[in-house]
Amino acid sequence: MASPVLLAAFDAVFVVRRSASAQFVRRLVRALTIPDDTPNWIGCAWGDVRHAVKPACGARLARHGYGTAGRAEAACTAAMAHMERQGACLRDAGSVCVSVTTAGPALPGKEALDVVILLRAAMHPAATIIQSLGCDATLPPGTLDVSVFAFGGDVTGVPVSTHHQENARP
Repeated sequence: MASPVLLAAFDAVFVVRRSASAQFVRRLVRALTIPDDTPNWIGCAWGDVRHAVKPACGARLARHGYGTAGRAEAACTAAMAHMERQGACLRDAGSVCVSVTTAGPALPGKEALDVVILLRAAMHPAATIIQSLGCDATLPPGTLDVSVFAFGGDVTGVPVSTHHQENARP
């Protein structure tokens, strides 16, 4: 477990098994930056990421989920299930950073939209979603990879619209 000192000192703290640390770092860097200045990547603006993650400081451990499959829905569902196995609920996240990656060479625009729709349905309506998308030649052909990193905090104090059924709290 991360100590309260770590949670107070950093905007987010992830706890990762040693055996998964290399994969975690690779996915986190890919989600939050533009790797190697590659032209086949649309990355997050670092200032936007910091602004979204800052309210998480000291709130709780950040969570992550990974999914790889041929379709966006399957990959995103697998990433969310991975998070749930860690005891996380996307409904409690103040913000998420998500990367959607295809084997290439075309950027996954339609798939990225599908992933956002799935995430939005599982999250509080006031939560922020920050995206990066790109191509990775190391993925098998036809594969789509989704990485979700959830940050923060309790957003229960934010008013929820009751005009749409998808915004109703369970």
